[in-house]
Amino acid sequence: MNSLPPELIRAIVEEIDDVESWKMCALVATIFREHAQRSLLWSLNLGGDEAKSSTATWSLLQESPHLARYFKRLLYIPPSEEVSLEELHALCAVLDRLSNVRQCYFIGDPDLENICSWSDIPPQLAIASVKFIRRQTRLQELHIVSIGGLPSDTLIQFFGVAPTLSLLQTTVDITTTVGDPPSPVDSVVQNLCLLASSDMSVVLLTAQFLPHLTGIRKLWVQPDVEKSDERISTFAQNLDHLSLECKVKPSSVIPPLPQLPFLQSAELSLDFDDRDEPWFVGHLAAILTAASDALKEICITYDPFPSSLLNHSSTPETMAAVECAIVGSAFSPRIRWRVDVDALSEAEEFLSGFIASLRDGMPKLHEQGRLIIERYSADDGFGNWTLR
Repeated sequence: MNSLPPELIRAIVEEIDDVESWKMCALVATIFREHAQRSLLWSLNLGGDEAKSSTATWSLLQESPHLARYFKRLLYIPPSEEVSLEELHALCAVLDRLSNVRQCYFIGDPDLENICSWSDIPPQLAIASVKFIRRQTRLQELHIVSIGGLPSDTLIQFFGVAPTLSLLQTTVDITTTVGDPPSPVDSVVQNLCLLASSDMSVVLLTAQFLPHLTGIRKLWVQPDVEKSDERISTFAQNLDHLSLECKVKPSSVIPPLPQLPFLQSAELSLDFDDRDEPWFVGHLAAILTAASDALKEICITYDPFPSSLLNHSSTPETMAAVECAIVGSAFSPRIRWRVDVDALSEAEEFLSGFIASLRDGMPKLHEQGRLIIERYSADDGFGNWTLR
């Protein structure tokens, strides 16, 4: 068995998809141990209600320091103010050891109901968190979620660590600082998810931040929020992908988008219950008006469905309006419909009816091969929007 090539061993372990089997592989033979450990330890949750796990993780890394480089995904929830000194020390120590993280989720509230104030995070942990993020030379995704009062000098550091940066339900405070003066930042952000408060937009559009926004090619924003049109205009000449989070129903006419000469794809994300709202077709038309012949695809993504739905189709009027807008445009892009039906009790039946209704309602697009329907899972990862 010791003569098996490493590529074959890795392939064998990658075919396994459950924790207990990986544990057995790690114990059954030395040649399987490293690959099994990499599979077991690729993701790490720290902080929050699992604060005590920090001490166990720190003990593990003290006994086997090499395991730190196996963690490639970190979900990190700042613990409450009541965290013990032992747990706080362990959490800071673990962050100091991690050096090979590719995806980092820094989440104030996993339920997205409350915002964790930066000032409530113990100071030594706040400093350790920033140092950890700045030290990750292979980081590909950084997601900051439900953090309030993030110091602006900390935020600007985050533009220099990963190609994908998400700021979701996050606010910024220009009056506070963290630790030593920040070092100069060379921005590497190419994909920006900006589903944050309007004050975040105001700060990002200042002279301090604008130089760090020039490399952005993919943008995810919520229209009809203050400064949203100015945000899009700032990146318009470079964007190749635009995602619009349509969760706030417009109270007036859909504002026009700036010209987007290099836009190759666009996405509208909305609740399934809003599929027949007039503003849905309005946003679609605004994209088609702003784009050029570089546009190849428009994607309609519905949020994960509840456990039951009464109707799987849009109205004939909506489908006719969508088809007319696509077929009538000068460049006729594909249109892709994405649904997450994992929670539905009769998922396959719903999906079959949904597909049939779209094909019947948009026959020209179906006949031309420009109507695509696919199933997705929200569990696949927040950063996957950059691949669409």
